[in-house]
Amino acid sequence: MDIVVFGTGRLYSRYRNAFERHSIVAFLDNDVHKHGQYLDGKPVMAAEAVSSLKYQRIYIMSNKYFDVLFEQLHTLGVPEKVIFSVSDLWELRLDANEVSSSSLAPESAKRKILVVSNGFSFTGAPIAAFYAAAVFSACGYDVTALSDAAGPLQQEYVGAGIKTLVDVDLGLKQLDDIQDVDVYDVVIVNTMTFYYLLRRHGRCHRIIWWIHEAQEFYADISRTMAISVDFTGVEVYAVSNIARKNFLMVWPGKNIGCLRYGIPDKSKSKSKGRQHDKIIFAVVGTISERKGSDLLLDAFRGMSSDFDELYELWLVGNTDKKNVSPWERKIIEEFMRIPQVSLLGILGREEMTSFYEEIDVLICSSREDPLPIVITESMMHYKPVIMPASGIGQVELLDNQQGDLLFESDSAKDLTKKIEWSMSHLKALTDNGKVGRKIYEKYFTMEVFKQQLMSVMEGSSATSRNSFKLK
Repeated sequence: MDIVVFGTGRLYSRYRNAFERHSIVAFLDNDVHKHGQYLDGKPVMAAEAVSSLKYQRIYIMSNKYFDVLFEQLHTLGVPEKVIFSVSDLWELRLDANEVSSSSLAPESAKRKILVVSNGFSFTGAPIAAFYAAAVFSACGYDVTALSDAAGPLQQEYVGAGIKTLVDVDLGLKQLDDIQDVDVYDVVIVNTMTFYYLLRRHGRCHRIIWWIHEAQEFYADISRTMAISVDFTGVEVYAVSNIARKNFLMVWPGKNIGCLRYGIPDKSKSKSKGRQHDKIIFAVVGTISERKGSDLLLDAFRGMSSDFDELYELWLVGNTDKKNVSPWERKIIEEFMRIPQVSLLGILGREEMTSFYEEIDVLICSSREDPLPIVITESMMHYKPVIMPASGIGQVELLDNQQGDLLFESDSAKDLTKKIEWSMSHLKALTDNGKVGRKIYEKYFTMEVFKQQLMSVMEGSSATSRNSFKLK
């Protein structure tokens, strides 16, 4: 099939393999600086050049601006019937890389659950999905986990006796395109980013859609994409009020229940006190604007020199300067200039358990994070957390506790004050760590999680659907 691709950015890079068995005639792009260049051996042209091209379909590689680009093509005389979106790409790969019936369908007579999650990585939402799958498996369900990419989390599934499958074309499909999806009693779609799977799901018996995302993840969803989601029979749950409100901005009026995740208690003992002569502050996560990496940098650069010999700052996450944006590279380089900073890179799960035992204070500088697992893990380990007073899911559970460690959102200056305060109030840090532990025990243990999941599965989810602590 001869195809014209409109858009040469991130989405084309992500889904370029979808076109591998077809012929791309040319690329269209509204960026004049790209005109005359070549991408994958094909010319990049202005949209107006479409009239000179011969093709059977045009794929618009933008969700956010789909409606605008669709209208632009229509104005240029392109028939509506030949214009397609990213969510239609699955049709190009119908007979390639399918998950076979024999590999997907479970043989057990137990009630069957399919957990569809975004990658088998050691990041927030995939970890939450794994612990949910582990609960279901322990309760006697036959669980299969399906993702669009392989990753280290698969070993955790294997250890829990849960089957894992990878379908690299999952991002091009709808639920009804997944072979044997109808053999599952329940399909759990983990994360909002799989919204396109829910455009067609008539073969599914029951669907639970579990929402985790910050507002920025909704930026690429156009109105056309949003209204394509079929909510018939779909039960929607969110991990926090923040995740719920973000979802309602795109899909207003939907009934959304509360389903927080749970994590196993890996704390070796009650708070053992400080393990080092210096106070160890720690940050876990990617270097990004949403994570407030620039705020964190400014906060430490703004600290009084009186504290220079009293602390260390450990950064955990991808701090490799390769394959990052110029902004991220600059932030990493600036952190490296601070003598107290150590870049620990990415740690495995067992390494993270030891890491939590070693640190004194976790810092979350995120501008928004609906319910970060790293905060919950720190609370589990009796570690106090410095975090923004708004935009973080756990804050709504504090009931005005830990106020000494909450800083004004988006304020590096106030974050500096809280960091310096914590070094002058070590007894208060211990007390705040105990408060955090109580939050973990009340909301995030695996037993509490099990009770929530079983309530949802049994259909008696009224409590869950009304358990948001509204502010």
